[in-house]
Amino acid sequence: SNKIGDDGIQALASALVGGAFREMEWFSLSTNPIGDAGIVAFAEALEKGALPKLKELFIHHTMMGPEGMKALMEAARNGRLAKLEKLEIQANSFGTEGVGALADAIAMKSLPSLKRMWIDAEQWEMAQDAGRTRSFRKVTLYIHTTW
Repeated sequence: SNKIGDDGIQALASALVGGAFREMEWFSLSTNPIGDAGIVAFAEALEKGALPKLKELFIHHTMMGPEGMKALMEAARNGRLAKLEKLEIQANSFGTEGVGALADAIAMKSLPSLKRMWIDAEQWEMAQDAGRTRSFRKVTLYIHTTW
């Protein structure tokens, strides 16, 4: 954790749009106090062509809520995460709306290269309760539990 928050990620997103780190294949925002505003800014940078070679994305233990997850999955639907193979999103509070956006993106093959994903047991239960687990079958899931 480097304590980057929404303001910091918004500044970083501007640099990413400007071409910084175009060759980067993995990126971590994890264990930082980044909420929806920061994740939306990051997703908007992806929409503008940032990180075109991204294969691994770590956004666990942040404060991402439903709006952040929906923005991220919108970038996926627009082909901006087509090379993503690994996604770690556990320990966030994106709720049923976020789980639905994720399930839709996977079902619509918006994450065609995704092989491994880390989510919370609570997020998995939300997907089960909503009957949304079928789309996850082609992805190896790692279910994070807290003791």
